Amino acid sequence: MIWKRDLGARVSTNLTVAGNELYAAPNDYIFRLNTKTGEIISQMKLEDYTVGWPTLAGRLFAGLPKPERRSGRRGGLLLSLDPALKQVRGIRSHRATGA
Repeated sequence: MIWKRDLGARVSTNLTVAGNELYAAPNDYIFRLNTKTGEIISQMKLEDYTVGWPTLAGRLFAGLPKPERRSGRRGGLLLSLDPALKQVRGIRSHRATGA
């Protein structure tokens, strides 16, 4: 093991690596860590726990589950974050399809 870092809870997503940075999302936070030292570079508190696989494509994209209250159907939010985790750049709502 190279390093170990306690992020306060179990990571709820897959890990995303970009260069020397690793993104991990336990519960309702997302962290940016140094891959060599494990040092926390930055973090952001989110509205809910993160699901899926955070994806980096110029921006960091993360999904949050949000069930619709009236219908009970599952849906969610897709967040667009700046990679430094300083601000949310956009939010898009989506609904799950199928049964």
